[in-house]
Amino acid sequence: IHEPTFGVYRSLFGLHGAKVVNVALGPPPDFALSVDGILNAINERTKLVLLCNPNNPTGNLFPRDDIVEIIETAPCLVAIDEAYAEFSRTSHTDLALAYDNVITLRTMSKFAGLAGFRVGYGVFPESLMPWFRRASPAFFNVSAPAAVVAIASLADLDHLKVNAERIIVERERLSGQLNDTSGVLAFPSSTNFVLVSLPLKDASTIVTALARHGLLVRHFSHPDLANCIRISIGLPEHHDRLLDVLRQTLESAPEDQT
Repeated sequence: IHEPTFGVYRSLFGLHGAKVVNVALGPPPDFALSVDGILNAINERTKLVLLCNPNNPTGNLFPRDDIVEIIETAPCLVAIDEAYAEFSRTSHTDLALAYDNVITLRTMSKFAGLAGFRVGYGVFPESLMPWFRRASPAFFNVSAPAAVVAIASLADLDHLKVNAERIIVERERLSGQLNDTSGVLAFPSSTNFVLVSLPLKDASTIVTALARHGLLVRHFSHPDLANCIRISIGLPEHHDRLLDVLRQTLESAPEDQT
């Protein structure tokens, strides 16, 4: 896997006895995917290369050419986690139909707002179905209520697409406002959140300060992201309030924290 990325990967693979090999992304603001680093990390024991695209928590979208190069070179399965694809206006599901070593994974937790129902799906070669059936529980993949809600949600797909576009527009507006704030950098995002670099050594103090005002943002323990927070895209009025509180908090931050 590449790092930083979705932290659950490591813990889940560990539960199944897998050895996880990390390949660092490039430095900010690009967080570039190291194609050579990934390919050089592959050996005869490698079973899977996992790419989160767009990536969580950095928010960036890796170039399609880089992903295709990994797919065509890697002698193993390549899984592409597209949990945030609907906010990037891109898709890699066609690669799962064009190559016999590609799996693309999607979820309805993000663009459909069904995180509590745990509904997702995959697109992969038919040859992998026997392995999938062996690995998945026979009766507990998706609950009956979750299936009903997911089907009802997809029946109004046009609304979901319109809402995703609204989130994209508001994401760009918020990013612009953040970048107009002294010392603050909003990294380019292709997701429903924005990763933000603050002029502080440790952004956890900002998280605490914002929480006092009822504003909840995410801070990560990854050393490369110590001065960053992640803001999920919501309503414009919520973002305007967040911007006011954030700017006031930064202005009053002690010098030894900057």
